[in-house]
Amino acid sequence: MPVVAMSFELPKTQHALAAPEKWNQDWETLLKKGLITPRVCLSDLTNTWRLGIDEMYHSYSVLHSSTCEIQYRVGVRAMHYYERLETAWMNSTRQERRKHVLIGMSTVCSKARNLNDARGYCGDYVRLEKLSREPATFLDFLKTLILDDLSKVPGTPRYIPHAEWDRYSAKIEKSGTEMEKICMRYLIILRTKLIYMVLEFSFLSFLGEPLPELTVLKQRGGPEPDDTAGIPLEVLKKMRELNLGKQQSKKVIKEDKIAQKARASKREVICTGCPKMQGPGESFQQCQRCKERMDRDIPYCSRECQVNHWKHHKIICGKPMNLETAIASAIPKVTPPGQEPSSPNGEADGALSPNVPPPKDGFKRSFALMKHVQYLNKYPKVDLVVRTGPASANVTQIDIPYPPVQSMFRIVRDAAMTTGSLIAVAMVCHYVAWFFVAKGMEGTYDIDCIAEQMAKEWETPVEELKRTVLELHEVYLEEPYNRPPIMSTLDPRHWAAFLAAGPLDMEKRIVFKD
Repeated sequence: MPVVAMSFELPKTQHALAAPEKWNQDWETLLKKGLITPRVCLSDLTNTWRLGIDEMYHSYSVLHSSTCEIQYRVGVRAMHYYERLETAWMNSTRQERRKHVLIGMSTVCSKARNLNDARGYCGDYVRLEKLSREPATFLDFLKTLILDDLSKVPGTPRYIPHAEWDRYSAKIEKSGTEMEKICMRYLIILRTKLIYMVLEFSFLSFLGEPLPELTVLKQRGGPEPDDTAGIPLEVLKKMRELNLGKQQSKKVIKEDKIAQKARASKREVICTGCPKMQGPGESFQQCQRCKERMDRDIPYCSRECQVNHWKHHKIICGKPMNLETAIASAIPKVTPPGQEPSSPNGEADGALSPNVPPPKDGFKRSFALMKHVQYLNKYPKVDLVVRTGPASANVTQIDIPYPPVQSMFRIVRDAAMTTGSLIAVAMVCHYVAWFFVAKGMEGTYDIDCIAEQMAKEWETPVEELKRTVLELHEVYLEEPYNRPPIMSTLDPRHWAAFLAAGPLDMEKRIVFKD
């Protein structure tokens, strides 16, 4: 790469930042001609890969785990920024959106040649005009890609379907060689990684937020192969002279070598067990068994890190790799405290022990609900967070002190948050509104704001939610033990004990303003 056929070359990695408009136009021209097909991309990778199939399995394993980490990172950041992003993006001009999508695309693709080349694997997903023309297109695509469960880094990357690539991949899986099969999987995950990073860099640039630092690993065997790998030099020379002229051809070759050297100088050695990078003057120790038996580079920042990582590394230590062991050893790195993706208020959002289960039955959480769930997972003693006034500071934590009532509340809350059931959502909303009204606190805690918040989180019409809440209140008023519907199966003795803890006006009605 980047030459994938004898008749054309891919746009240069170094031009992505130096001349982004021309770089993008060159890509658009190639993509419109339909020259970059899955067959051509796979043929190019298999023909130019110089390090053998074992190193390809290892590279696939590293890419597998790093893509999982990136998908988690993008999800956390999108969740925190989405409300601000949605308002600003929908009100922006097409030119503004185009500017920042181009920044996202060119910045990511400028970091490494394989990322630049991966733009050719993305079909219509990474097209400047498509992502910037209609504001809803970008936002809808972003929402579609975000992981359903952000309580942890996934063990398997989320796959982005593409009809042409899917058909060819199925063909390779059925009749391809072992090298073709692993290279095809590598290309598909690399495409996934690029798409996520382009979206992330685009919306962060648009919001004026710092762009993430992209770390590119040093390649074993020296710098990245030059752009002519796999093509006879005489053929390449004649092709370039024919297309560019003799003098321009020499200039291009010289520019390529300078750019490759510059990119190689920025590559880093990263510990296999954690995200620590090798600093100036440092030399990370290698797994000796892998180095001696397989000539495989497995660096570790310390003996302690190597020991902690052994339970994952032992699967491949000193052994030839295959697809099964490549996936099994692709464990996302443990993120050190303080280095997790951060929310806008500076709080870290590392992987959490789930207090609320992941969604099921095809339910897709809104970004607002994801953020709520993330908070509950971070603070497991909190039962719910509600907005009790129009100002952003009017937020109240619901903490139910009596365990039997808390347990019943959480069963229904979790059903609402995992399935999106409107009746479960309404039962939660009714309980909170009922409690504030029965306590005589409706003047302090605005139950309309609570209903509006929950309607937004579950993406349901607020009028429908309020109507269902009022219907539930009528059921409550007929209940012999004065139990709200959410507590209908709770032992009456437990409910009586809960009521005895404080005065409640059981006859007051819930009244919404609208």
